[in-house]
Amino acid sequence: KVIRDEVVYCSKVKDGYKIATKTGKELYSHNLVVATEPIVTKKLLNIPTIRAGTYMHVFTVKGNLKPLYQDNGIYQIYPVGSKIVATVRQKNDKYIVASKSEDPGFERIFSNYKVITDKYWRPSFTIKVDKTLLEADLGDGLYMIGDYNLGGIEDSYITGIYAANKILN
Repeated sequence: KVIRDEVVYCSKVKDGYKIATKTGKELYSHNLVVATEPIVTKKLLNIPTIRAGTYMHVFTVKGNLKPLYQDNGIYQIYPVGSKIVATVRQKNDKYIVASKSEDPGFERIFSNYKVITDKYWRPSFTIKVDKTLLEADLGDGLYMIGDYNLGGIEDSYITGIYAANKILN
Protein backbone atom coordinates (compact mmCIF):
# COMPACT_ATOMS: atom_id res chain seq x y z
CA LYS A 1 0.00 0.00 0.00
CA VAL A 2 1.39 3.38 -0.99
CA ILE A 3 0.83 6.33 1.32
CA ARG A 4 1.64 9.77 -0.02
CA ASP A 5 2.75 11.82 2.96
CA GLU A 6 5.84 13.38 4.49
CA VAL A 7 7.74 11.70 7.32
CA VAL A 8 8.54 14.28 9.99
CA TYR A 9 9.82 12.03 12.77
CA CYS A 10 11.01 8.49 13.37
CA SER A 11 12.11 6.75 16.53
CA LYS A 12 13.15 3.33 17.82
CA VAL A 13 10.45 1.53 19.80
CA LYS A 14 10.48 -1.85 21.54
CA ASP A 15 10.08 -4.11 18.49
CA GLY A 16 10.87 -1.80 15.56
CA TYR A 17 10.30 1.78 14.51
CA LYS A 18 7.59 4.39 14.82
CA ILE A 19 7.18 6.87 11.97
CA ALA A 20 5.11 10.05 12.32
CA THR A 21 3.88 11.87 9.22
CA LYS A 22 2.98 15.46 8.46
CA THR A 23 -0.74 14.59 8.32
CA GLY A 24 -0.59 13.01 11.79
CA LYS A 25 -0.43 9.32 10.83
CA GLU A 26 1.66 6.96 12.94
CA LEU A 27 3.18 3.94 11.23
CA TYR A 28 5.11 1.04 12.76
CA SER A 29 7.62 -1.32 11.16
CA HIS A 30 10.13 -3.97 12.20
CA ASN A 31 12.56 -2.64 9.58
CA LEU A 32 13.04 0.96 8.48
CA VAL A 33 14.74 1.94 5.24
CA VAL A 34 15.45 5.66 4.96
CA ALA A 35 15.94 6.57 1.29
CA THR A 36 15.91 10.34 1.34
CA GLU A 37 18.39 12.99 0.31
CA PRO A 38 21.30 13.15 2.78
CA ILE A 39 20.23 16.33 4.60
CA VAL A 40 16.77 14.84 5.28
CA THR A 41 18.32 11.54 6.40
CA LYS A 42 20.64 13.46 8.74
CA LYS A 43 17.67 15.21 10.34
CA LEU A 44 15.39 12.14 10.60
CA LEU A 45 18.08 9.85 12.04
CA ASN A 46 19.89 12.51 14.06
CA ILE A 47 23.24 11.71 12.40
CA PRO A 48 25.93 14.12 13.64
CA THR A 49 27.84 14.48 10.35
CA ILE A 50 26.95 13.74 6.77
CA ARG A 51 28.23 14.86 3.41
CA ALA A 52 27.46 18.40 2.31
CA GLY A 53 25.18 18.99 -0.65
CA THR A 54 26.55 20.60 -3.78
CA TYR A 55 24.75 22.42 -6.56
CA MET A 56 25.15 21.51 -10.18
CA HIS A 57 24.02 22.57 -13.64
CA VAL A 58 23.30 19.54 -15.79
CA PHE A 59 23.18 20.31 -19.49
CA THR A 60 22.20 18.28 -22.52
CA VAL A 61 24.57 19.35 -25.30
CA LYS A 62 24.62 18.29 -28.94
CA GLY A 63 28.08 18.57 -30.45
CA ASN A 64 31.48 17.05 -31.12
CA LEU A 65 34.08 16.69 -28.41
CA LYS A 66 37.54 17.95 -29.32
CA PRO A 67 40.07 15.10 -29.88
CA LEU A 68 41.74 15.72 -26.50
CA TYR A 69 38.46 14.82 -24.74
CA GLN A 70 37.46 11.84 -26.85
CA ASP A 71 37.98 8.38 -25.47
CA ASN A 72 36.29 5.01 -25.74
CA GLY A 73 34.38 5.32 -22.48
CA ILE A 74 30.92 6.64 -21.90
CA TYR A 75 31.99 8.80 -18.91
CA GLN A 76 34.65 11.49 -18.88
CA ILE A 77 35.68 13.01 -15.55
CA TYR A 78 37.52 16.35 -15.51
CA PRO A 79 40.27 17.49 -13.12
CA VAL A 80 39.66 19.37 -9.88
CA GLY A 81 39.33 23.07 -10.65
CA SER A 82 37.62 22.57 -13.99
CA LYS A 83 34.21 24.23 -14.37
CA ILE A 84 33.04 21.02 -16.08
CA VAL A 85 32.89 18.08 -13.68
CA ALA A 86 31.89 15.29 -16.06
CA THR A 87 30.43 14.40 -19.44
CA VAL A 88 28.36 11.35 -20.29
CA ARG A 89 28.10 10.34 -23.94
CA GLN A 90 24.57 9.71 -25.18
CA LYS A 91 23.37 8.77 -28.70
CA ASN A 92 23.49 11.00 -31.79
CA ASP A 93 26.38 13.25 -30.66
CA LYS A 94 24.54 14.27 -27.48
CA TYR A 95 26.24 14.60 -24.10
CA ILE A 96 25.11 15.15 -20.55
CA VAL A 97 27.46 17.75 -19.06
CA ALA A 98 27.66 18.39 -15.32
CA SER A 99 29.09 21.74 -14.28
CA LYS A 100 29.34 23.90 -11.19
CA SER A 101 28.89 26.92 -13.45
CA GLU A 102 25.97 28.08 -15.56
CA ASP A 103 28.56 29.07 -18.18
CA PRO A 104 31.19 26.30 -18.12
CA GLY A 105 32.95 27.26 -21.35
CA PHE A 106 31.68 24.55 -23.66
CA GLU A 107 33.99 25.85 -26.41
CA ARG A 108 36.98 24.46 -24.47
CA ILE A 109 35.84 20.85 -24.94
CA PHE A 110 33.50 20.96 -27.95
CA SER A 111 34.49 21.89 -31.52
CA ASN A 112 30.87 22.85 -32.17
CA TYR A 113 27.89 22.55 -29.88
CA LYS A 114 24.32 23.49 -29.09
CA VAL A 115 22.88 23.52 -25.55
CA ILE A 116 19.54 21.72 -25.60
CA THR A 117 18.62 21.77 -21.91
CA ASP A 118 19.95 23.22 -18.64
CA LYS A 119 18.67 21.79 -15.34
CA TYR A 120 19.88 23.37 -12.10
CA TRP A 121 19.89 20.86 -9.21
CA ARG A 122 19.81 22.03 -5.58
CA PRO A 123 21.38 19.90 -4.17
CA SER A 124 22.44 17.58 -6.95
CA PHE A 125 24.59 15.18 -4.96
CA THR A 126 26.82 15.04 -1.95
CA ILE A 127 30.52 15.69 -1.83
CA LYS A 128 33.19 14.04 0.26
CA VAL A 129 33.96 16.08 3.37
CA ASP A 130 36.36 13.68 5.07
CA LYS A 131 37.50 10.07 4.79
CA THR A 132 34.63 8.67 6.87
CA LEU A 133 32.25 6.30 5.12
CA LEU A 134 28.75 6.01 6.55
CA GLU A 135 27.34 2.49 6.94
CA ALA A 136 24.12 1.51 5.18
CA ASP A 137 23.25 -0.94 7.98
CA LEU A 138 22.77 1.09 11.16
CA GLY A 139 21.70 -1.97 13.16
CA ASP A 140 18.42 -3.21 14.60
CA GLY A 141 16.66 -3.25 11.21
CA LEU A 142 17.53 0.36 10.36
CA TYR A 143 19.01 1.01 6.91
CA MET A 144 20.13 4.19 5.20
CA ILE A 145 20.24 4.06 1.40
CA GLY A 146 21.16 6.75 -1.09
CA ASP A 147 24.08 8.88 -2.18
CA TYR A 148 25.30 9.82 1.29
CA ASN A 149 28.83 8.50 0.56
CA LEU A 150 29.26 9.04 -3.19
CA GLY A 151 27.48 11.24 -5.64
CA GLY A 152 25.24 9.40 -8.05
CA ILE A 153 22.79 6.63 -8.70
CA GLU A 154 25.33 3.83 -8.21
CA ASP A 155 25.66 4.37 -4.44
CA SER A 156 21.87 4.49 -4.08
CA TYR A 157 21.47 1.29 -6.12
CA ILE A 158 24.16 -0.62 -4.22
CA THR A 159 22.95 0.39 -0.75
CA GLY A 160 19.33 -0.27 -1.78
CA ILE A 161 20.12 -3.81 -2.95
CA TYR A 162 22.20 -4.37 0.19
CA ALA A 163 19.33 -3.27 2.48
CA ALA A 164 16.78 -5.37 0.57
CA ASN A 165 18.96 -8.48 0.85
CA LYS A 166 19.54 -7.93 4.58
CA ILE A 167 15.77 -7.62 5.20
CA LEU A 168 14.92 -10.66 3.05
CA ASN A 169 17.54 -12.80 4.77
